[in-house]
Amino acid sequence: PKAPPEKEWKDLGTGETSAEEFRYAEKIRKGGLVAFLILFGLGMALNLTPCVYPLIPVTVGFFGTGVGEAESGGGRLRRVGLATVYALSLAASFALVGALAAVTGSLFGAVMSHPLVLVFVSVVMVLLGFWSLGVFELRLPGLPNLDIRSGIPGAVLLGVTAGVVAAPCVGPFLAGLFLFVAQQKDFGFGVKAFAAVGLGMAAPLALLGYLSSAVARLPKPGPWLNWIKRFFAILLFLGAVYPLLGIIGVDRALAVAGTILCLGGLWLAVDSAPGRRLFRGGRIAVGILLFLTGAFLLRYHPSSPSLVFQPWDAERTDEERGAHIVDVFAQWCVPCLEMEHSVFSDKEVARAAAGISLYRIDVTNTPPSPVRRWLEKYGVAGVPTMLFFDSTGREIRELRLVGAEGKKEFLERLSRYRKRIRVNPGGV
Repeated sequence: PKAPPEKEWKDLGTGETSAEEFRYAEKIRKGGLVAFLILFGLGMALNLTPCVYPLIPVTVGFFGTGVGEAESGGGRLRRVGLATVYALSLAASFALVGALAAVTGSLFGAVMSHPLVLVFVSVVMVLLGFWSLGVFELRLPGLPNLDIRSGIPGAVLLGVTAGVVAAPCVGPFLAGLFLFVAQQKDFGFGVKAFAAVGLGMAAPLALLGYLSSAVARLPKPGPWLNWIKRFFAILLFLGAVYPLLGIIGVDRALAVAGTILCLGGLWLAVDSAPGRRLFRGGRIAVGILLFLTGAFLLRYHPSSPSLVFQPWDAERTDEERGAHIVDVFAQWCVPCLEMEHSVFSDKEVARAAAGISLYRIDVTNTPPSPVRRWLEKYGVAGVPTMLFFDSTGREIRELRLVGAEGKKEFLERLSRYRKRIRVNPGGV
């Protein structure tokens, strides 16, 4: 499809730099191998975002317990194959996101982060933990001789699950890519682009999975290996809490995670299995560390947000509001909750935002038509997104924040905004 004219693109309300961003995305769409490598590299960079961190213990736990091992043995080639299947499965889930963008153009993360999907992801992680411990067996329908833990089925399931967990993590580029695909309605490009990003993100995780499975094969079966499997199973249970963060709330999530760590630490520390003195000492040390971490989480209570956002009213225009900030938020959005409790709760941030009108659009549920039209007008492709408007009601596009950022960076953004609208801290 041909790119829309620059004027049509600007009418979407995304600011003066949108045409330039559009041309950049258009170059990627036509860039072939070079474009694939760029997208692959950006996918690898997504591993630095907070939302991907929980995938590390999940991946290590799954492969480290020997879940990816074939019962008949395997070797290096098989471990490479399972890690590759895991990476391709994760990339396939990202490709699905690209397909949804091209077909529906809907708000990024709304489908993949639906509460039912997140609960399913959490349940899968818990089941993987129990399977790794050998509590029960699960065999695929029609394939009675194929245990889900025997290799490929488990790697596929984990890869798709990991993709569902990571998909809502919207970085600035990923949101722009989603918006571009949604505008172009280019199904083929959407699938290929997001698959490339998914492969890039999956590559380090797959390597980590391979190394974990290699370590798990080193010792002979016995107390040491059984203890390692229990440790990795605890990581899987811990990873199951993360998808529920936006559903049960931060306080309850911390309480559940703390309980898992306390019970798991005691389980690992008091294990009476025989072993060498070094193994027994290390086992106790790890157990105590987990227990103390769990106790800290049980006693920790995050601060309440200091910033007060007014509900966004569709009856008023942006021009009528004058200088203001709009935060697009969702309860199921983990980066939104991270900003809420790590940045918006800070008193220094509250002082810096004093005198500025703050509004919030909550898209936890399907927003009404006026809200959807406003989001489409300004090209909001995901959450969290924060838009900054000057006194004339026009968005200051270069200040738009997509994704989460730390306190220092957000304070610098507020400082630049105050200079643009000439409002000093405290509203003076």
